[in-house]
Amino acid sequence: MRSAGPFIAAGSTGSIPSTATLLATIARHRHGAVVLPGLDTDLDDTTWALIGDDGESAHGHPQFAMAALLKRIGVLRGDVKTLAAPATYGRERLVSEALRPAAASELWRERLGEPGFGAQADAAMSKIAVIEAANAEEEALAIAVALRETVDDSEKTAALVTPDVSLGRRVMALLARWNVPVEDSRGITLADRADGVFARLAVEAALEGAAPVPLLALLKHPSAKFEMGAVTRAGARHSARAAAEARHCGPGERASDATRRTGEIPHQARLIPASFRSAAGADRRRT
Repeated sequence: MRSAGPFIAAGSTGSIPSTATLLATIARHRHGAVVLPGLDTDLDDTTWALIGDDGESAHGHPQFAMAALLKRIGVLRGDVKTLAAPATYGRERLVSEALRPAAASELWRERLGEPGFGAQADAAMSKIAVIEAANAEEEALAIAVALRETVDDSEKTAALVTPDVSLGRRVMALLARWNVPVEDSRGITLADRADGVFARLAVEAALEGAAPVPLLALLKHPSAKFEMGAVTRAGARHSARAAAEARHCGPGERASDATRRTGEIPHQARLIPASFRSAAGADRRRT
């Protein structure tokens, strides 16, 4: 790095080797600094050494990547400077003890006997609420209501942290119904993008032989043009909707089945280009 300006890396634990190498390079630069997120400074040195020993039980510990990064940089945990004083509720120490490696869990009894630890633990849990939801919908509704109430207070902020993607989607859908803006930091998968949804609908319609329900879903997608004008596309959607209720297309019956039974090509099949119907037929023959 030839620039004399400061280099600051923040928010990464260096769990990916290439990222860890970059962080170590920045840390060694005379104008570089690395901000370590959530470094456990409450755990005793003996137990911390167990995490950094690369043993079998250390790999599953949340601080394993951080310990490996410090070793790669070549600094001790005690050399890391604290940017700000910890919060008064003291949850860091409680979480550190809760996540203590199993090999050192015998120290729990000693920690519980330390003066002031019980009071600190009570203070750490004083403003934590637990909601027992009967199902996933009730869980999402409770979270969405809590987030909505926070939005009404200009002095508060709120965030939902969850590895459950479906839960996040349900909460976002509820907040969108209430016109509450949400910033989704997890990004959007290809399957959820407009082009990914269109590709999936096209495949489903082809595999189902242009059946009314998947065909209607495909025709309603904005990308479903098929060399047709706006008027023709509207007519195609209307015909596909009507075909689902028509006498020659019973519930769950494919358009191809209705054609064989009645000798008539349903409306939704007529309005789709021949190339699409040919592809659908080829897929059915292969399956």
